[in-house]
Amino acid sequence: MKFKSIQFSIMLYAGACILAVVLALVGYALVSCARSQATTADGTHRLVEQLIKARVTTLAQASVDRLQHELEAPLGIAKHLASLSA
Repeated sequence: MKFKSIQFSIMLYAGACILAVVLALVGYALVSCARSQATTADGTHRLVEQLIKARVTTLAQASVDRLQHELEAPLGIAKHLASLSA
């Protein structure tokens, strides 16, 4: 390609270089953002999973405690009756 002036050719090449740098930076920003989003989503998923496990464990322990309390009275009566008959 032959240009009429050196000024125009320098301007054209400088513009092309600037455009290439801008495109590279935008591409890097998009890749970096996607990686950051994936890392954040993974961390959030793990945190929610831990919270759910803790909540289920707490609910299960509460159910165990309630059932144990409900069954202690009849068990105490059965033990008392067994000691009377022996």
